[in-house]
Amino acid sequence: MVSHLSPTETACYLTADLFYLEVLLLPGGGVEDVKVAQHGEAPEVRGSWCPCIVNFSCLCRMKKFEEFSQKLTDLASLYNIPGDNDTKVKVYTALQHLQKDLVKISNLPRYLIERDVHVDMVLNGRLGSIMPSRGGSPMSIQYYISPSEILKKMKHPGVGTHSQVAMVVVGASTTTHRLQMDSVIPTPPQVDSLGFPVLRSLSEVCTESLPASFLLRLQPPLPTLKSLIHKMSQITGPGCIQLPPEAALQRVPLFQLLESAFLEKKSYGRSHDGMDAHFLMSLPDDEFHSYVFCGAAWECDSWNGALLHTVSFTHPAHVPALLELFRHQSAINVLLASCITGHKHHPGLVYDLICEIVPESDYSFSVTFSLLDSDSLAVLFVSVVNSRRVRCRLLMPGGMDHFLDDYICKVLTRCMSIPITMRAIRKRLARMRCPPPHPSEPDSAVNTKSSPPHLSMSSTPCCLPVKCPPFCAVLP
Repeated sequence: MVSHLSPTETACYLTADLFYLEVLLLPGGGVEDVKVAQHGEAPEVRGSWCPCIVNFSCLCRMKKFEEFSQKLTDLASLYNIPGDNDTKVKVYTALQHLQKDLVKISNLPRYLIERDVHVDMVLNGRLGSIMPSRGGSPMSIQYYISPSEILKKMKHPGVGTHSQVAMVVVGASTTTHRLQMDSVIPTPPQVDSLGFPVLRSLSEVCTESLPASFLLRLQPPLPTLKSLIHKMSQITGPGCIQLPPEAALQRVPLFQLLESAFLEKKSYGRSHDGMDAHFLMSLPDDEFHSYVFCGAAWECDSWNGALLHTVSFTHPAHVPALLELFRHQSAINVLLASCITGHKHHPGLVYDLICEIVPESDYSFSVTFSLLDSDSLAVLFVSVVNSRRVRCRLLMPGGMDHFLDDYICKVLTRCMSIPITMRAIRKRLARMRCPPPHPSEPDSAVNTKSSPPHLSMSSTPCCLPVKCPPFCAVLP
């Protein structure tokens, strides 16, 4: 950026290729105000720039110049576009038309599924919950939120939650792409039989061939199965996903990608290198589960994945389909991550349940466990059809029980947690096998197990909380 003073020395101008800042100065050297505008426009203190301007003004007045510089860097990143100024203006114009179309698509009427409007928009909206671009921040789309975060939002409405977000930006491309210079939404807007908007193709609107493409930048990066990455490529065309060379060559099981992300977050550090992974899960009432991921089984091709950072696209119609695949992957990740903790196998502990988790076909896995007071094994098959639909089937001696399968499916869909679901299965099977005690009989079921000294409910770093009234409401 270039800076210069006005002839009267009452203002300082910071000029970039596509925008500039006007800093109004006080006689004593202080800052009166900051205004931002694109070249060719008069500086203003209202409108879409307002949040950005307030930040700049406050930082200048407080003489926090390092933070002011960082804000300028964030603002300039929005205009980090290849080419000369004319090309940059065209790319930025295409981005603005894209953003306006995405907002229109998101605002098309639809039926609500969840009671909470924000949660319904995130999980069931055509796109997700959109935060339009404001000054120094790009447009963001919140496309998935886990049940634990929903619970946190219900209990603490003013506290921010962690969720999956996609930032809508532009990036340089080695090849040229035709990008929209006008809206692709017809007037009036139309939807097809499935409720998706009908959009015009790029050949039907004004476009420009530019050395750039639109990007969905995922925050945080999403551990993604390679089969879903292939589906994304079919939506947007080849070359939409740029993976590092090492990621393209390596075969990384999805559960190891999830564990690495979880352990890094919790300041742990360990990899299995193909060995079995054992995780200890603590639940209420001193109940302990052990979850084992068989390393050799998870190295199958269908369950290999990569850490996905960005996906490029060229048309607004690509975005709903891509976000639906992101949601599908997020649902799979939440289920598997619910079995991953920082606590490992404890040899001196008596476990209420030991489960082995093994991949099956695409998007399906099994949980094998022993039945109560029996040497027999039972297998729970879980199939994640999409982010809103999970199928469950319990196989055990004595045949199948479709009513029990429906119950398990409801529990799992509600909490999206394998440990909570397995706890519910144990309780339901116990009631099915043993009649309730007579009211006059004393309760002799005393739990004599003790927790390992290093483990307590308050310190267990579970991916999903186990003390959650809305989830437990579906348990027996």
